[in-house]
Amino acid sequence: MKNRNLIYKKLESLEFTLNNLRRIVNTQEPIETYKVNIEKSLGLLENIKDIVESQPNPKTFILNGDTIINRRIDPHIFHINYI
Repeated sequence: MKNRNLIYKKLESLEFTLNNLRRIVNTQEPIETYKVNIEKSLGLLENIKDIVESQPNPKTFILNGDTIINRRIDPHIFHINYI
């Protein structure tokens, strides 16, 4: 995956925010503090989804009319058309 480090950083940030939400509940802080952190978590989650969706798809092969995705094929045995 191309942006593996960026995704890990975002996941760690999301984990921190969720742990902070747990602390907010345990210490009975105002509901507004909780809402702000929920919105932050949802924003981080959307950002992570966007990063994952922007990653290139695995190569797709056509083999004898059948679609094969991300499989090792010996090109000397089969004729492979890349699409």
